[in-house]
Amino acid sequence: MDRPDLLKYSNIFIDCDGVIIDSNQIKENNIATVLTKHLSNENLLECLYFFNANPGIPREKKLQKFIFSHDQLKCILEEYNQLNLQSLKDANLVDGVADFLKCMKEKNKKIFMLSGGLRDELLSIFQYKEMLWYFDEILGGPSTKEENIRSLSVQGDSIFFGDSQTDLDVALLFKMDFVFISGYTKFDLNSRQQKLIFKTFQNFNEINLKQHD
Repeated sequence: MDRPDLLKYSNIFIDCDGVIIDSNQIKENNIATVLTKHLSNENLLECLYFFNANPGIPREKKLQKFIFSHDQLKCILEEYNQLNLQSLKDANLVDGVADFLKCMKEKNKKIFMLSGGLRDELLSIFQYKEMLWYFDEILGGPSTKEENIRSLSVQGDSIFFGDSQTDLDVALLFKMDFVFISGYTKFDLNSRQQKLIFKTFQNFNEINLKQHD
């Protein structure tokens, strides 16, 4: 399998859920637990499907399509956020990602975590994991990924490691090479999408970091 020449990139953009931590299923379980308490019947099923089918979009924006009561939305978000804080701190890392981040940091690459998750939540989780030092910026909700990138001023070529349609769309919009991390997501690339991406790896162990020594 061909390996990307990471040394040519100045900036590394990397999604969180399913790319840094194995958290996609945990978050699906958490939102199901919360929404089951507040919604019922078709509204519950439609909301759950949309929420889980659109990773990378801020949670509040997804829920607002189905929940129109401000007080109910606030309650659901508070419960979901608290469940995430409790469960994601101990979520396993994606295989090889710690070595990958360490190698890129040692090569003086700028590393940007770009997530649809809440920024404050991400800061708490990665402080707990003692991993904040890897990242030049942690970018998250309530802003979208597109909004967060537009807020930056970056120089040089960029590459984006992600696992969702939103990640691919953002990479294409900003003309970044896109690496699809496939081992921890339910998102499957169709034939058209496969032609748009740069590389596909199950995890970061498949990237030969020794070639960058």
